[in-house]
Amino acid sequence: MYLINKTLRIMVAHEDQSQRLSIEKHLNTLGYYRVAPVTSFREVVLLSQLPGKAFDLLIVSRALYVAGEQCTFFGDKRTPNIPNILIYEDEQFLTRQGLEVSRGTLQHGRALAV
Repeated sequence: MYLINKTLRIMVAHEDQSQRLSIEKHLNTLGYYRVAPVTSFREVVLLSQLPGKAFDLLIVSRALYVAGEQCTFFGDKRTPNIPNILIYEDEQFLTRQGLEVSRGTLQHGRALAV
């Protein structure tokens, strides 16, 4: 997906307010102003199910993604309003897991891990 269309509806999901704000500000500087920052996986699910309020892209930290896997939200039929998902590594999450920060590779399918 190319981010040429400046009217894309983007949801940013991260537990840390400063991280959400940072991502939102970066998107704003690129001309994307239809950004919905959310704190929890529950909010992702609720907002993605609103009729007529389709999101084009979900940018989510791996920590929330892992929590969401328990609910089988990503990739199942309950996500018709989010066709593109970008999952990024969160340094705090990796540190808690005892892992080093590394860059992911492009994966075929709906989700891209970075």
